[in-house]
Amino acid sequence: MLSSDYLFTMTDNISDMYEELNNSIIEDIARRISSMDMLSESTVWQAQRVRESGALYDDIIKKVSSQTGKTQEELRETFKKAGIDSWDNNMKMAGLTNTLNITENAKNVLLAGLNKTDGILHNMTLTTAIDSQQKFIRATDLAYQQIASGAFDYNTVIRRTVKDLARSGIGSIDYASGIKRSMDSTVRTVVLTGINQTVGTMTEIQAREVGANGYEVTAHRRSKRYSSVLARKTILY
Repeated sequence: MLSSDYLFTMTDNISDMYEELNNSIIEDIARRISSMDMLSESTVWQAQRVRESGALYDDIIKKVSSQTGKTQEELRETFKKAGIDSWDNNMKMAGLTNTLNITENAKNVLLAGLNKTDGILHNMTLTTAIDSQQKFIRATDLAYQQIASGAFDYNTVIRRTVKDLARSGIGSIDYASGIKRSMDSTVRTVVLTGINQTVGTMTEIQAREVGANGYEVTAHRRSKRYSSVLARKTILY
């Protein structure tokens, strides 16, 4: 069992990493827009925009790849710590004075949960690259039209475009339901969901091994006015 306070901070390092990636993409887009000749002929401009958008996509993938090793390492450590802490806490709550090593079955569950979550994050980074590429194209198209019309000067348009991109965020995830979530929020949800599901399965394995017919799990934190609520789940054998 893991407390809500424990879960609240355990993904901070991973979320911070993706937020750094988000910021670096915005900076890269700003640099590319600033270096483009917005007043070139239309056909030349289109060709330049296509080249830049392709280069942007490649650079984002490279940025993600350069952080992949660290991401996998951080994720592996987070899952490992959560699994061990949950295992030890369950043993203590069962009234056993000595903690036992995680069994082979539980290790396999932990590894499966880690691989699944890492796969989801990998797919999300590809979505981020495509989303960033499309935002770059839309932003540069609008900037070109504003400058070509003569209504705005080059520097004003560049500053406005960069600010708009920073406000909208890069790598936000659009769900089919219409809900839009930021990168760090999505990463946190993915990791916590993976950990909760994995630890839950490990707890069921452990309960069977010690002969328990039920166990307690912490509910989601509701607000500061309420303390964490305990819910009991009974396992039928």
